[in-house]
Amino acid sequence: MVKISTSLFTIEKKELVKAVKAASNTNYFHIDVTDGEFVKDAKGGASLFYNESHIKIIKSNSTVPLDVHLMIANPLDNIERYAKFYPHYISFHIEAAQDPLAVIKKIKLHGVKPAIALNPDTPLSMVEDLLKSVDMVLLMSVVPGKGGQGYIPQVTGKIRQLRKMIDEQGLDTLIEVDGGIKLDNIYLPINACVDIVVSGTGIYAPSGHEPTDDYKDLTPKEVIEKMKDILALGSDHGGYKLKESLKKYFDKKGVSYKDFGCYNEESVDYPDYADKAVKEILRKEYNRGVLICGTGIGISIRANRYKGIRAAKCNSVFDAEMSRKHNDANILVLGGRTTSLPSAKKIFDKWYTTEFEGGRHQRRVDKLDGMVTY
Repeated sequence: MVKISTSLFTIEKKELVKAVKAASNTNYFHIDVTDGEFVKDAKGGASLFYNESHIKIIKSNSTVPLDVHLMIANPLDNIERYAKFYPHYISFHIEAAQDPLAVIKKIKLHGVKPAIALNPDTPLSMVEDLLKSVDMVLLMSVVPGKGGQGYIPQVTGKIRQLRKMIDEQGLDTLIEVDGGIKLDNIYLPINACVDIVVSGTGIYAPSGHEPTDDYKDLTPKEVIEKMKDILALGSDHGGYKLKESLKKYFDKKGVSYKDFGCYNEESVDYPDYADKAVKEILRKEYNRGVLICGTGIGISIRANRYKGIRAAKCNSVFDAEMSRKHNDANILVLGGRTTSLPSAKKIFDKWYTTEFEGGRHQRRVDKLDGMVTY
């Protein structure tokens, strides 16, 4: 699951309680700490949380785990100040640490998960040998210290490069990205396989600079829920080509997804990949998904063995519309060998944008999950 870490960097002290309660469905609160030396805040000095006592305000009003980001010149000497609040992560900048392993060791001694942060122009080679020693790498997608900046597109490629580096070492190290991320571009890091997305202005001021923005009236909680709306994808070898083509289409449309395989055209068993996506949906990690096998029949049969899954094999736009309006289908199933890409795009668009009508259909959908005996 991709998790959201809500940044409080631009929030004034008097607004902290309100801001924390307004985003209570976030996975983490991101605590940006600048010292006015390594990084300055928007006013040219240290940030609010450089005085760590302000974290007490958050801890007193929320049980959401903390994600502390130290943008300071001497991280080694400041670990205790923030570890005492029992954050989930403490990240420090590789550019500021004379002895990164010493900092990592100190963070671990306090029972906190260590993470290394990199500025946008810092090469990944700086942390390649440290990946096995940390739980997470934080990639900055803006210049640190200035809230409200635009996302640097080149960081998307950097995420993919880091993911490959981690996979090649056989590690479980997570990737976090921080800076300039909003509802209209969050798909970029998510589709590049990031694990945690940091957003501040994008959550508390989602309208950005466009007064006609579709998101301007959303509350922080609503923004976070939309950010978590990610498709779970799965296919066997017969559906692989169509899945890869649809991923490119999703990238163009700004649709976020997580691909659970398969990852090539070597023969595999479709039940295995149905299971991977279905289990994530049932765990509420993802709201809905798209499954593809050669005809779509086998993978839909497997998916529908699970209580709570309503997988609809759709051959037409009408099928897709009705599967949502009347059946509240939470998985769209396509046939990789029976559905053309143009048709698949139209079917997906209708399924993705159609709402469940509820009413009498809710009663019928409820019966789908009932145990049938004879």
